[in-house]
Amino acid sequence: GWFSRMAGTRVLLTSALMLSVRAPRPRPAPSEANGSTINQPIYYFPHCPKTGGSSFSTDLLALIKKRRRAGIRACARARHMNRCWSKAFYERTDTPMDLLREAAESGRPGACNYATCEMKLRPALTRVGVQLDSPRLRLLLLIRSPESHVVSMYGHIMARSTDPAKRMPFSSWLRLKQRETGVHNITGYHPYNMQVAHLSSMGGNGHLPADAMAKALEAIDKAFHVGVLEHYRAQFCLAAHRIWPHSAVPKPLCECGSAGNGALTHKTHGTNVKSWVPHVGRTDRRVIEQLTRKDARLHSNATQRFLRDVR
Repeated sequence: GWFSRMAGTRVLLTSALMLSVRAPRPRPAPSEANGSTINQPIYYFPHCPKTGGSSFSTDLLALIKKRRRAGIRACARARHMNRCWSKAFYERTDTPMDLLREAAESGRPGACNYATCEMKLRPALTRVGVQLDSPRLRLLLLIRSPESHVVSMYGHIMARSTDPAKRMPFSSWLRLKQRETGVHNITGYHPYNMQVAHLSSMGGNGHLPADAMAKALEAIDKAFHVGVLEHYRAQFCLAAHRIWPHSAVPKPLCECGSAGNGALTHKTHGTNVKSWVPHVGRTDRRVIEQLTRKDARLHSNATQRFLRDVR
């Protein structure tokens, strides 16, 4: 398919990006004469589970710290991500979203203006007090190939399950997910177009409204940065260029021909997917395609946007 053909150009693509990134440079946000940050950009990364978000968040936080927070300051470190999960998000008042909104409204010099959370996109933006089309919003997205995304969900569940009833072969898990709907699914993540559900903030757990695809594509269109996990290092360097357009690319991470000392890679944080699914068979692949048709379209659009921005 189209992505298989693109895979052969991965080295060329990465090298071209390290040489020169010609992404459009954002206009600096206006600031008050007294140094107020009331109009500074708001950076937000909606972390869809199992799409490489933990790696992206960790690497971005490290770069923010290295660059002495110039232009972007994190509101909460990765260890506070538990404030974003399940009903805790709605019960707490100190989530990254709350900290970001408080900082955005305060106008304090040096206030934070970046946060990340695993909650669906639009409820999180509402919590911050901005809309998708807000001129202040700098939305950062990372999209993953549906097949590897589904395999990663399965590996995550199996690696962490202590209940023998939840341990099952990959094929059995996929067929259970074909039948299983509703929020009380018994095997964790539901692979039915999870990325579209996350960006549209609609459906999930086996169902999706008809207009969810349009809303997810709207997020791709309006995002400040769109990366694809399959080109993790290249997309991260593109994001760094867009956030700090007047600074040199991070060295040695983004230099042409540099391996970056292995620093900019997707970290699987213990799921060891290959040990659970060493090979995806033809029948399982068909089931994945049925479960992720809309996610495949989203990934295609995200990849096209990424390639346009690189060029």
